[in-house]
Amino acid sequence: MQSILLIESVFETISGAISLSLFFVIPMLFIVRVTKLRLPYLNTDMLIVAINITLLMAALLHAMGMVANFVYTKYDMGEHTKGLFYGSIEGISSRMFYLGLIANVMLPQLMWFKKIRRSVKATYFWFSVNLVITLYQIFSYLKLIRKYMTPSNQGSMWVNFSFFPSWSDSIKSLAIFLVIVATTYLIILRRRKKFLTDSSV
Repeated sequence: MQSILLIESVFETISGAISLSLFFVIPMLFIVRVTKLRLPYLNTDMLIVAINITLLMAALLHAMGMVANFVYTKYDMGEHTKGLFYGSIEGISSRMFYLGLIANVMLPQLMWFKKIRRSVKATYFWFSVNLVITLYQIFSYLKLIRKYMTPSNQGSMWVNFSFFPSWSDSIKSLAIFLVIVATTYLIILRRRKKFLTDSSV
């Protein structure tokens, strides 16, 4: 059971790092394209493909992490663990859970299609939908805090309000994201050069 928990933790850490970093990277990408800023030694079209592939990777890892969490919960005898899991998918916060599922797992599956994967509009669309859902989740949780907060649980409810990561977590997430995107970008660029070389022969 501990190995399943470890797998879930690794998957969720990587997918969370990618999703968090995209909230910084996509607006920067938008500024670069609007201002038509030239980035030396960087093909922006290939970068968009690399970002979209990374987004798809995050969605798959998040889905596998959820499956691992379900398996761990199903075979774990602790009622507290089961209560937390089933509370998130059936309780008062279930709407936030399913909205996150749509944004972080289902929507990125469109990136399987080459035409969508190469489109920066698809990247902007995912970002816009995710931003709206994230803001809705934040305000919904704030409403829950105001509705159910009592003097006895006030501290724990604010501790669980973790929409805003710390600076150290943000830097770690960005580092993980940059390594994955850079690796994906270099692989795509190498395959493209190989294809052009083979075509010219």
